[in-house]
Amino acid sequence: MKEESLSKPFKDITVDDIKQECVLVEDLLEVAKAKPSLVIVARLVASLIVEKTLRHILYNEYKTITKIKFSILIDKAYQKNIIDSETAIRFRALKEFRNASVHHGLMNITEEEQLMPINEIVQQIHILLDNFTSKE
Repeated sequence: MKEESLSKPFKDITVDDIKQECVLVEDLLEVAKAKPSLVIVARLVASLIVEKTLRHILYNEYKTITKIKFSILIDKAYQKNIIDSETAIRFRALKEFRNASVHHGLMNITEEEQLMPINEIVQQIHILLDNFTSKE
């Protein structure tokens, strides 16, 4: 029997797929009330979804978008007025958090007060998807 792929090509990912991933973040936040260490994981997953959201929004213009770095996606979104300068700064801080967690390990990361609250990250993802993607 042929093994099915668990992922779909990036071009086939929909707004609803990305919004469903946000539910995972919300679930992690709920569980984090009892297990605070999961807040770091929720923030990391949220940062990955922000990156996916920006790729999704910019995909039609930049067909090679899956090869472009998160920092470039943030810059392009800012240049195209998809995000404002404050959001760009906050997304860059999120990118730094993500990079630190990947390169130094989750257990070496301390939660920083200046990072965008996770519920705001999820809200920003929904705003971006609702305002900057074509209706499917």
